[in-house]
Amino acid sequence: MTDTALLIYNFCVGTPDATRTMEAIARMNFLHSRFIKSGQVNNDAFLYTLSLFALEPTRWINKYDWRQVTDTERCAIAIFWMAVGQKMGISYEVLPSCKDGWSSPLLWLDEIEAWSHGHEQRNVAPADTNTTLALSTTELQLFRFPKLLKPVVRNLVYVAMGPELRAAMQYVLLLQP
Repeated sequence: MTDTALLIYNFCVGTPDATRTMEAIARMNFLHSRFIKSGQVNNDAFLYTLSLFALEPTRWINKYDWRQVTDTERCAIAIFWMAVGQKMGISYEVLPSCKDGWSSPLLWLDEIEAWSHGHEQRNVAPADTNTTLALSTTELQLFRFPKLLKPVVRNLVYVAMGPELRAAMQYVLLLQP
C-alpha cells in the first residue's frame, strides 16, 4: 500500500513527460501485470479505481471546502487522469464516446462518472471481506492517534463515507470503541 502511494505521488507531482512520472507509471504497470495475467483483476476494476481518483477530489472539495471546483479545474483533472489511464493501458471502451472520441475532457469526466455510478450499482454489495478491509485500513490510519481519540476518529471516518460505501463496508458494525 505504501509503495502504491509513493508511485501515485510520483506521477501526480511530476510533469507527464518527466522521467520519475514515466518510471512510476511503468512500475505501477509492472506491479499490476501479474494480477492481470492471473485474471484476478480486470479492466473494469482498473477503470473504477481510476474513476475514484478522477472524481473523489472534486466531490470532497465541493462538499467540504469553501468553494466549488471550477469547470477549468475539472477539465484539468480529466485531462490528467485520462492520460494516466491511457499510460496504464486502461481501456475506455465501455464509455459511450470512446469509439468517436470525446468532444471535451469534461465529457470524458461525465461519462466515467456515469459509468462508475452504474458499476457501483452492479457490483458494490455488503461483504465480510469488505468489512475486513475497512477494519484493517482504518486501524492502519488510526495507529498514530492516542487511544482516547480512536473511537472519535473511527466515527469521523464513518460520517465521511457515503451511505452506499458504509453499507458495502458494513461499517455500521465498526462504530464500537
